[in-house]
Amino acid sequence: MRAIGCDYGMRRIAVASASDGYAGAFKCVSLDRGRELSMLSDWYMAHAPLPSHLWIEGAIQGGSKNVQTTVKLAATQGAIMATHVGQVSIVAVSSWKAAVVGNGNANKEDVAAWLEENHPILYQVCSDQDQVDAMCMSLYGEGRFTGEILEPSPKTRKKK
Repeated sequence: MRAIGCDYGMRRIAVASASDGYAGAFKCVSLDRGRELSMLSDWYMAHAPLPSHLWIEGAIQGGSKNVQTTVKLAATQGAIMATHVGQVSIVAVSSWKAAVVGNGNANKEDVAAWLEENHPILYQVCSDQDQVDAMCMSLYGEGRFTGEILEPSPKTRKKK
């Protein structure tokens, strides 16, 4: 099974596949995002033949105090998931960073340095930080398939 990583924001969607050594990005400038999502769907067909599994970054809860931004990001996430034909898993940012980089709180520079040191060829195909993050999520997905990376254990709340 091929693992695809996806990092998204208000203006861009980055996708990467470590097994194919490919990373790309799509601008999201229109409100309906129809054209961009159509391009993403075409990318899936060209670069991610089935079976494939999309690993998408979970929305950061409480990261934005702007409700409109949160709603737009959630809509983007849903649209990305809807365009993918195969399986989809949402992974928390801290989970993939901890499993791949070794630090769940790693900043963007730490993630880029890790990829450049451990997978220099994959690092070279990434032209920006969003693609680096997507590539690392692809590596996370591959690790989950092979059993090198275990599923994160659910967090339990402590009673007061």
